[in-house]
Amino acid sequence: MGMLAMAIRAASTILVVGGLASLALLNLADWQAQQMAERQISHMQQLYQDANDPERLAYKRQAQRFNQRLAGTPVSGTVLPYEQQLFYREEPMISYLEVKRIALKLPIYHGVEENALMAGVGHWPESSLPVGGESTHCVLMGHSGMRNTRMFDDIRKLEEGDRFIIWTLNEAHAYRVCKVETVLPNEVPDKVRIVAGRDLATLVTCTPYGVNSHRLLVHGTRCAYHPDEDERVGIDAYVNSRNAPLLAALALVASCALAGLIAQGRRRGNQTGKAGRIRKRNGG
Repeated sequence: MGMLAMAIRAASTILVVGGLASLALLNLADWQAQQMAERQISHMQQLYQDANDPERLAYKRQAQRFNQRLAGTPVSGTVLPYEQQLFYREEPMISYLEVKRIALKLPIYHGVEENALMAGVGHWPESSLPVGGESTHCVLMGHSGMRNTRMFDDIRKLEEGDRFIIWTLNEAHAYRVCKVETVLPNEVPDKVRIVAGRDLATLVTCTPYGVNSHRLLVHGTRCAYHPDEDERVGIDAYVNSRNAPLLAALALVASCALAGLIAQGRRRGNQTGKAGRIRKRNGG
């Protein structure tokens, strides 16, 4: 019976340690992906430090012309092809997205092909470029349910009133969430149309996890950007579907360990008391 109990205990230990190691590796991969994104964004910020750089201003004007033409407004002068828009100093990132509410910061790339979505967030080519302005609607798409990184997993937590910021050429374009909805894939184009006179942005991801039969849309309308404005950032910004199992498992292990220490202390106390009583009876 003793050998069986030891075998069961050893097997349980192996399962617990193995499970914790697997969960830790998933979270490590996500952390590494976030660190890589941070480095790319930092490099981009350094490129755009000179606010008066003529080349930078020229790219901004080009993007504005592209958006005007997309909205049906007559445009004078040359408009660069989509692939050359915001290609400042041949930097592949065109912008980056920041959502403090869910502790998210990701680079934005041209197009929604797999290589762009695996590296960060993809800009839908049929939507306005992320430079803001009247009669624009920028659409950003990201993966959910990835094995190694959370990407757009947590945009499901966003609610009306939350903010997200699109940084382009080191300029902040802030949007306040005005609507969250789930639609069929073929309904997306109609839901992200340009609305005359409005400055809109929408975040898009597949839902539900593993099924991907629908699309989750988080719509935002342009709002003032205040760098010092307090953002509602709670513990749920750092607890998500990826690390919650690890945290729960660690809490369970810690609880079991604490319970074991308490039980061991009680057993030792009982044994000490019993030994004292025996010595007392024997006159010791």
